Amino acid sequence: MSIQVATLRRFLSRLVLLMTACVLGSCAELEQQVKEQGAYIKKIQEDMIAAQTLNSAIAYQMNMLRSDHDELSRMVGCSNSQVRDFMRSCVSRHNFVCSVQNIDQALRVMTNINHVIAYVWPDNPALVLERVGQLKEILRRHTRLSTSRLLVVAAPAGTSAIDTSRAEQIARSLRNQIVTDIYPATHPEKPALPTLPPLLLGCNERDELLRRYRQVLPNRDTEVSGEPKVNQRRIVLWFFLVDC
Repeated sequence: MSIQVATLRRFLSRLVLLMTACVLGSCAELEQQVKEQGAYIKKIQEDMIAAQTLNSAIAYQMNMLRSDHDELSRMVGCSNSQVRDFMRSCVSRHNFVCSVQNIDQALRVMTNINHVIAYVWPDNPALVLERVGQLKEILRRHTRLSTSRLLVVAAPAGTSAIDTSRAEQIARSLRNQIVTDIYPATHPEKPALPTLPPLLLGCNERDELLRRYRQVLPNRDTEVSGEPKVNQRRIVLWFFLVDC
């Protein structure tokens, strides 16, 4: 394209000379040059349209390849088709709205996915050091894929709208803490870990799900020192590293 621009500039310089000559009485050569340059400009326009069409086709193919690569990554990193379907149809929706039933069903089959469960006080929602250490452990050993995301699911301390709002606020704050502080400490050379908006679980589903997770990891998914116990008001949080 730079060659075409240079050619056009040379023509414009010559056009000035020819216009001067035309004023002096000879316009035939000027008319011929104008005709030729009009055809040349038309050819440039056609070439530009063809280049734009080619660029659009290349961009489309790149998007298709990226989509295929992500789908392969999902199948490699997330062998459970139910979890893949949940992440695709529920978590990945633009409005991020998901029913409690869908979240409950997905969490029932996500016990073997890298995760940490934490119990926090509604009024003092800091993670205890042991939970921070567990998060660092799963982050260090995790092999990051193009589809890797941090997902946080929170169960409110109660059923009121205030409880729900507080649980969502805390889930979002702790998720951001992991992304800005904990993940860079374990992978300083990598870009920020992608995240998903927090999901909320109903109180009625919480206790049964906790029993299920404790059966798989009884020494890790139960309360640790400094966390609120079962008879105290608390927010329960699941932190998942999902590859689908």
